[in-house]
Amino acid sequence: MVEDNIFDIDIPSDDNDKKSPNTEAFFELTNILLRQAKICDLARQMAEMITAGMIEKAGIQHVEFSPLNNREDALYDQIADGGNRVPEIVMIGEDDDFCYVIKIKPDYGGNVPSNSSEPEPPAGAGASLVRSHKDPCNPEAWQYDFEKDYWNPISCIEFTGFTENQFKTIHEKKEFSPKAMMIFMARDRYGVIDDEDTDMLYEKNKEIIRLYSCTKLYTSMSWILDRKDQIMIRPLANDAKSGLGVIYENGIFKLYTSVETKLVDCVFETSDINKMIRSLNGMLNRKFEHETKSIVPLSSDSIAILNDKTGCRCANGEKQYTKEDIEKEDAILNRYMKAYSQMLNIKQK
Repeated sequence: MVEDNIFDIDIPSDDNDKKSPNTEAFFELTNILLRQAKICDLARQMAEMITAGMIEKAGIQHVEFSPLNNREDALYDQIADGGNRVPEIVMIGEDDDFCYVIKIKPDYGGNVPSNSSEPEPPAGAGASLVRSHKDPCNPEAWQYDFEKDYWNPISCIEFTGFTENQFKTIHEKKEFSPKAMMIFMARDRYGVIDDEDTDMLYEKNKEIIRLYSCTKLYTSMSWILDRKDQIMIRPLANDAKSGLGVIYENGIFKLYTSVETKLVDCVFETSDINKMIRSLNGMLNRKFEHETKSIVPLSSDSIAILNDKTGCRCANGEKQYTKEDIEKEDAILNRYMKAYSQMLNIKQK
């Protein structure tokens, strides 16, 4: 026996009489990796050939391009998730003044290889070349016209997905303002929207956004599931994804129990934003245990914290509880638990 409790083992030669373990998983993984390696090589060949031609045509040989490979667009994930075909490839480069992006989209002509077939090169590919200022606050951009050998200006909305006014709002401060966050939320939900719709959404939600700006260290914003243009405040996703929601309607801030974004019981309401800030601060401005499932408000200053490991734990304010208070809060928690169970059953179907 050697040190650290590790044994030296002589590996025997093949013996057909000995029973072997089931190693099929290794063969399956080998086939997956070999397929991904072939796709990766096809992608490399296509990127090299197309990028080289575009660089020469546009006269930007001084720019060195490489594949986009950041956390959000990891090259390996693109290859792994592409099935048996070459995924869209993004090549990026820069010089002293501009950033350049080449997008290459393979064209299989409707004949997508099945997952059981060998990886095949596409029949062709479409590609575009765009340049923009290195200053992220400048939305000017151009797309190269390969027929006319000309850098053609493109609009802010074509380049960024935002209007110029929206773009200015997003970049007016180093830290995103609550209105800027609403613009991102609106684009994720509705796609590209114009300034008029942006102003309408902001006007409808400006009070709840104002509340969020005062509590953003421990809250987040979400669209209400069944009210497509109304925002609610929830706990931070890292704290809990369910249990508490605040909305603003008819001049009143309302604190609800909620299953994700579905509102259940209103447990506290006030027209005074400072009172709601104090309530949320007392409930949410704390360290929650890992794997907390729900933070459920039971009144203006008491919550139930639901965790798979520790069960249900209540945190109450300083008021003296009567029997009626306890019965009321028990009923609120029971209705929440019923709604939460119904949501889980629906998701499991």
